[in-house]
Amino acid sequence: MLTPFFAPTDDAVKTYFYNKFIKTKKFSPISRMLSEDGLMLTSVSEWVSVEDYLDLLTDEYCHINMLVTAKKYNAENNIVLKITVEEI
Repeated sequence: MLTPFFAPTDDAVKTYFYNKFIKTKKFSPISRMLSEDGLMLTSVSEWVSVEDYLDLLTDEYCHINMLVTAKKYNAENNIVLKITVEEI
């Protein structure tokens, strides 16, 4: 059985992210594709600006409740996260 990839489950965390980044149109999820073998998840999203993306990375609430939590989950489950950022 495969371990699922990290996703926030706390409603308060999901609501915070929605209100701060999605509702304000700073972030748009585009697609999520799981490989046939279930071993690779590719997520594509779009940020309006570099500053908006940096806002996520420097937001204390997101750092504690999403980024640190995801890093711990990935380490415990031997999941490697690779982030690629491209400016278009």
